Amino acid sequence: MNKKQLVVMWIGIAVFVFFGVTTETKFPSGIREYVMDYSQLVVRLVSTVLVTGGLIYTFRNKKDKAD
Repeated sequence: MNKKQLVVMWIGIAVFVFFGVTTETKFPSGIREYVMDYSQLVVRLVSTVLVTGGLIYTFRNKKDKAD
């Protein structure tokens, strides 16, 4: 893994954690429990993983291309 791939990976991890922490929670009336919007969380996390994986693949060493 080269330096660009490592930087992209750590930025992806930071965004992944940020999205997990900042997911909106709703308070239903009369109930004291959190209700998370899991569909929004899943879309955010999956898109982050796909974009990060794509960037890591894009920034691979050109001399290591076997495909």
